[in-house]
Amino acid sequence: MLSAEAATRIDIEPVAARARDFLLAGQDARGAWRDFFLPAGESDGWVTAYVALALAKAGDPEGWAAALRGWSHLEAAVKPEGGWGYNAATPVDADSTLWALRLAEALGVTASDAARRGLAVLETHRRRDGGLATYASPAGPRGYVGLPASVDFSAWALPHACVSAAAAALSGMRDDPLATWLGAMQAEDGHWPSYWWFDPGYATAEAVEALPPGAARDRAARFAEARLQVLAMMAPPPAFALSHVVRVLAVARSSMLETAVALLAATQAENGSWPASARLRVPAPDCVTPSDAAAWTPWHGLRALPMTLEAVLAATFQITSLDHRRAFTTATALRALTAASAASRP
Repeated sequence: MLSAEAATRIDIEPVAARARDFLLAGQDARGAWRDFFLPAGESDGWVTAYVALALAKAGDPEGWAAALRGWSHLEAAVKPEGGWGYNAATPVDADSTLWALRLAEALGVTASDAARRGLAVLETHRRRDGGLATYASPAGPRGYVGLPASVDFSAWALPHACVSAAAAALSGMRDDPLATWLGAMQAEDGHWPSYWWFDPGYATAEAVEALPPGAARDRAARFAEARLQVLAMMAPPPAFALSHVVRVLAVARSSMLETAVALLAATQAENGSWPASARLRVPAPDCVTPSDAAAWTPWHGLRALPMTLEAVLAATFQITSLDHRRAFTTATALRALTAASAASRP
């Protein structure tokens, strides 16, 4: 059970300010943030959009200015066909594009050419049932990796709950087909599954913030309260997972919100960051439903192996990566603190 000490009211402002200062220090001269390490290298496009949005929503002038610099970087990095990718070398994907568009909405620049083209590209990822696929076609990622047509990439072009839920917050995506699809994807215990993440809270928090009040949000709140009990027994609880719980509890205005915020604040490092706990995964491209219990290999770089097709597949898929620069976890915690602060107001 949660301890009484954990329920002590926390002053959110200084915790959020330290997180903001850490993120501001991590922005490079181009206006970008970088994080994660995969065969494609580090991410700047996707990570920049995500971190900049957290700062834009935090509500202070320095964070807003940094978010504007992030948008300037994204405008310069837009793909020729429109939209954004994991980084400059990778093909367009819906996840990177939607976070850039959410940043554009937060900054009020949706009329820009980059944003308009990005929204048009994002629509090409929508499937008939309403969900959004990470890639519009298997040909994009297959061509980037340089694999033959015999390698099945169809699962990456299927709708994914974590991508669809994050897209549902966009004003141009708030429609019945997407909401209906998300409703059908909710598990019995109240969570939404993530394709690219191990933590079930990521897609759940995004769905809860996008969907209207109702039974689906109520079930998600019960899931978050139960998950808080589990996370509280960890020493320390992973900030990435805990932040998603905070966001769901904030939307629900749960009585357990203060406890969750206190636990999150207690794990903040002196430099304002949180230990890296955003565990990204890259499933095999023919894997429709990734299993947490499957064999996953942390990515540490290419090994000196003969470049057979089997070796390339083993080195490229079923791998994981943490946000080694702590930018993604810290931005997620800042988003949680912003949501908690808003929930505490009448």
